[in-house]
Amino acid sequence: MLYYFPSWNITLFAIPGTENKRLIQYFIQYYPNKDEIKRISPKYDIWRPSNITNLPIWLSIQNSIKIGFIRNPLYRMYNIYNNISEYPALEQIPHETLDQFISIIYQNGSKIFSNHPEYVKAFSLLHPQIISLSTSNNLLPFDIVIRDDDMTTQNVSAFITKLSLRQSNQSQLLKDLSNMMPVDYMADYSEDSIKMMYLMYHMDYNHFNFPLYKLPKSMIPIPPLNRNQKPIFTIITPTMGNHSIIRLKKALLFEDIPFIHLILWDTNRVNNEVDIKSLEDERTFCYEFKHPYHQFPKQRNDVWLRAVGITLTNTPFITFFDDDTWPERNHLKTVFDYMTSNKLDYTYCQRRMWEDSGIGKDINSSSYQSRAEYDCEYLRNIGIDTFEATGEKNKFGYTLIDNSSLYLRLETGRKLSSMFMGNQVYGDDRLTKDFLEDNNTTGKKLEHVLVNHVAKSNLVDFFRENVDVEI
Repeated sequence: MLYYFPSWNITLFAIPGTENKRLIQYFIQYYPNKDEIKRISPKYDIWRPSNITNLPIWLSIQNSIKIGFIRNPLYRMYNIYNNISEYPALEQIPHETLDQFISIIYQNGSKIFSNHPEYVKAFSLLHPQIISLSTSNNLLPFDIVIRDDDMTTQNVSAFITKLSLRQSNQSQLLKDLSNMMPVDYMADYSEDSIKMMYLMYHMDYNHFNFPLYKLPKSMIPIPPLNRNQKPIFTIITPTMGNHSIIRLKKALLFEDIPFIHLILWDTNRVNNEVDIKSLEDERTFCYEFKHPYHQFPKQRNDVWLRAVGITLTNTPFITFFDDDTWPERNHLKTVFDYMTSNKLDYTYCQRRMWEDSGIGKDINSSSYQSRAEYDCEYLRNIGIDTFEATGEKNKFGYTLIDNSSLYLRLETGRKLSSMFMGNQVYGDDRLTKDFLEDNNTTGKKLEHVLVNHVAKSNLVDFFRENVDVEI
């Protein structure tokens, strides 16, 4: 459900099973003109941001304070099951018990979240929350995300203070919440149904760091979905231990093409670095390198690490993602299809630039339950880079293909590694296009915005002055 309160400039998004009726009723009760409240009752996937932006109401709500609700999947499914009459499309599923309801959903396997006509009406209501609430660039387009199973008085107080509503109304809400008894939604769950929920909603557990019950975290699988296929891509990430690498790892969970991810680092680290070894899983491999000798006075070790990374793999395709970048959803499939159909040795794409307006904020603060919550509050879209990393000579006099927007066949990557080794300085990516053309490789730009980049703080003004702003 979508609720828009014009005078307060507030919009609430609640997908099935996440609606906090007490909090929504608070807004409705104290709103001065109830006839002004806009309500949209979603029909299947309509609540997705990508669909809402196509509705006439978007012109009104796009600049409002957008609040999204999320719940632990176990609590969300419990709520859907106990209010099944509100979701007629789900009533076709036998539901004598919660266990039976979950088991039937689970047994349908890949059909659950597919567009198969027999299932789309029912199962589109049950998409993982990160799918329903995020855009194709894997970010949540909300100013505030409220975890409904973690609505402590302190958290709600901080939230409603941001809205600058009347103090008397805030006090009443806090009093109501303090008198609410927590829902014992675990009472009807068996161990088997919990396990099935973890398997179906691993995306939500990984993105939102929801607490687990009764079973270890190892029960939550890490894709790839095609576990029995050999990896097609190798993704190489040089890092200094920035926490933004967690955002990258979570974005890669949406890839259908099997891949391996190599994370490489040396002794040059940031303060309060992420424990890089902790990022390893069945498709992510971390390597530490000691590199005491610098060939160049201002050597950039990230360039050297990319070259080393190429030597560590033999997958058919290679790409690079720095720890301050992340791809759009399932982009590797798009790249693979484009390169194979056009018989390309390499391709590259545009980039969307972001500003980290939360620079200096502590991502490890207890007020942030996940990387996703930090991002939705502090990342701001600057626009599309159509002026610098274009693969063509730009107005500044150089040709730039950003390393994090470049995709190569293995043999082409091995050729390029020699250029990396010989130019381990700032601006190495200004040499890439000429090098590839001089080495008889076939390449073509992929006319699609695929890669998101967070601009360095000292370059934000540079990008703001030049980018094409997205409407």
